[in-house]
Amino acid sequence: MDDRASLLKPAIDQSLVMSDSDLFWQEHWKKIVWGLAGVAALILAIGVWRFWMAATLSSAEALYSTARGAEDLREVVQKYPGTVPAGNAQIRLAGSMREGGDLPAAAAELENLLASQPEHPLAGTAWLTLGELRQIQGNAEGALEAYRSASSGQKNSYAAPLALLAEANLLRTRGAEGEARAVLQSIGSLHPGTPAAMVAEAELARWQKQLDALTTTIKTIALARRGDTVYFDYTPQDGTRVSVNGVTRGPLIPGDDFYAAVLRVWLGETPADAGLKKGMLGG
Repeated sequence: MDDRASLLKPAIDQSLVMSDSDLFWQEHWKKIVWGLAGVAALILAIGVWRFWMAATLSSAEALYSTARGAEDLREVVQKYPGTVPAGNAQIRLAGSMREGGDLPAAAAELENLLASQPEHPLAGTAWLTLGELRQIQGNAEGALEAYRSASSGQKNSYAAPLALLAEANLLRTRGAEGEARAVLQSIGSLHPGTPAAMVAEAELARWQKQLDALTTTIKTIALARRGDTVYFDYTPQDGTRVSVNGVTRGPLIPGDDFYAAVLRVWLGETPADAGLKKGMLGG
């Protein structure tokens, strides 16, 4: 067969033949160029945004470092909302309000901070302080909520184990001895080696001593007969003394918290004998 080009079918110069990639580029080059331009614009925008954020943070830190009174701190919050220095300023404002006796305003300031900056580096401290403020104001449920937010939402914060301690103490004052004990025990496993864990261990040991002393005392008065008089007397110097018909039974049990727990058994929200509570209170 003759390899020469046919007169009826001229030879095609292979250099002029477009490959698949050439055809794709010819068809889509505009889209590709616009896409690359969009990526470049996005990278530029991110760079500008980061530069602006860094400049804003630097200005906020500079203003915060010179803030002295409440007016200066409020200026930081208003000029640079959402920044770490603004959150720090709000915590200081809340502390100033607390010292001045305006507990509701202090709590509101912290609530505002936690709503706007839930991941602020000092959010754990804010929750812990908010719990204390609520507890002082008699809002036990709100205080428990704040303490639990500090311990669960800010696990790596130094405030977390302190919040667990505060929660345990509050639970005990409400008569929830079992829950309080469980919280104290959790501190040692969740935050081993911390000062809070050491306090929790000592507190559990103290509670156990009180429980052992009470158990011994109960055994000694178990044979009390109808008509006998049983007294639980408390003095700050000695603690709780149990006597039957004027005769002391069992060892002294130190701690005003223990005496308060004994009173809650009979006079608390859920007394062991509702009729006895009513009679003791003259109802």
